[in-house]
Amino acid sequence: MLPRFKRQVANPLTEISELQVFVDTREEEDGVLIVSSDVRIASVVGDIGGRDFKYGPRRASLRFVISGCEATRGARFNDSPPEPMEISEVLREAITNEKSTGLHAAAGIGASLQGTAASFGLNGEIGSKATSVAQLERTSSARKLSKFVKSRPNLRWEFEPRNGDDPASFLDDTYLAQHEMFSAEVSHGANKVSVDGLLYCRKRDFSIIAVEKKRGDGFTQSKNREAIMNLVLQKALKEAEVSTGLLGEEYIVLSKCTVSDSDED
Repeated sequence: MLPRFKRQVANPLTEISELQVFVDTREEEDGVLIVSSDVRIASVVGDIGGRDFKYGPRRASLRFVISGCEATRGARFNDSPPEPMEISEVLREAITNEKSTGLHAAAGIGASLQGTAASFGLNGEIGSKATSVAQLERTSSARKLSKFVKSRPNLRWEFEPRNGDDPASFLDDTYLAQHEMFSAEVSHGANKVSVDGLLYCRKRDFSIIAVEKKRGDGFTQSKNREAIMNLVLQKALKEAEVSTGLLGEEYIVLSKCTVSDSDED
């Protein structure tokens, strides 16, 4: 019999990060656990010393630590590269233009669009123009979003900013929403199954910038940045609370979610 699960969530930096981890089972796959996750990250503007500062992580990572089960072989979330954006935009434009002319899809056009749509995983025929456009726009959005979530070894994923190396770029989006990250098999004879999810960033990747820069206040800005970082570190999860031994002092643990089996009714 597969276990039932309880969840413990710790999101102390409520305005900056949210992590949720879910473990589900499938009737057709006995002993297999499906681990999915929600990740939301945002930047914050706060007043320190009469000045507005924007702060938050520029890069972050999600890591899973599992016990009583083993990750199954095979693809994990975002192992495959996203489809080229150019194809998605061309297809959306072609369908939208056809709708604006008020013409029904001709057999030749329909066939060519069907082939391209199939590469994006759109099921069914292109019939209703409005429905087709909506489907394609949702698919394109998902593809673009996945570009900023990188799959890494050992059940780890990295989140990157949309503007690359721009120092003023922050993580500010929903990066995962009930996405299946990986599957695992319950170990034979395991007394307890648990999945720990950790959302964290390096201290050097936690940016603090003045919303409005002024001349000659470099020292003041430095002191204010130090004050903000101290506040963040006071709220962030401590080493004892993380209790995985995988992270050192150079990291800030933003959120944690633990899912474990429960014998409670």
